[in-house]
Amino acid sequence: LGFPLDDVWHRIFGQDVTLWGPTHVLMIGGASLAPIAAWLLLVEGRRAAGRPHSRRTRLLAWEVQIAGATLIGLSTLQLEFSFGVPQFQLVFHPVLIALAASIALVAARLRLGRGGALAATGAYLLIMTPMVLVIGPGFGHSFLHFPLYLAEAALVELAALALARRGPLAVGLGSGALIGTAGLAAEWAFSHVAMPLPWTAELLPEAPILALVTALGGGVLGAHLGTGLEGGRRALPRMLPAAALAVVVVCIALPLRT
Repeated sequence: LGFPLDDVWHRIFGQDVTLWGPTHVLMIGGASLAPIAAWLLLVEGRRAAGRPHSRRTRLLAWEVQIAGATLIGLSTLQLEFSFGVPQFQLVFHPVLIALAASIALVAARLRLGRGGALAATGAYLLIMTPMVLVIGPGFGHSFLHFPLYLAEAALVELAALALARRGPLAVGLGSGALIGTAGLAAEWAFSHVAMPLPWTAELLPEAPILALVTALGGGVLGAHLGTGLEGGRRALPRMLPAAALAVVVVCIALPLRT
């Protein structure tokens, strides 16, 4: 659907240089969810084969790679900020980072167990680092600046250690709270070291508020995904993920004003 609609869009609108054009979001944003589908299919296939909780090294390595790919996919729409050519408000950058970290890393921690969030981040860096070095300095193209997610992964691990006995929802909310505060502070500092557009005081107070609320919603969505990957044994109340998604949509919609 995306490519024919993209042709129609360009005929009406003209040349569209933003990653966030409607048909671009349909194609790129939609494709970025493919690792989540692959992860679910892998677990479902294992369950159908009668090995739902197998922790053999080869299978676990596959899941770690898919968890890292999920983090990459959820980070895709940050690219305008990573290249330093955003067409929209800079407040979106911390919001999108908080959203990607909270969903992917909470799900990874719940599914993979202790160290899962750090393992997923390691898989993410194992793919991103050589790719960026080859395309940027290697081929002489624009250098992609990307978040490391190391602080967020450590915070998710801490939240899980403290809240695991209270269930996945507590882990998701605790992780979201830490990502939206301490994680945001770490990324704020990192933006002044490695990002083409450092985060400045002009983002206050909107960015911290939206990033925190987004991270809380993303934490619930990550807990929902994680429990689904576990087989739904500790499933969240049915309407809770839908409410979390609505909260995330509102947080993304608010800065769309120009």
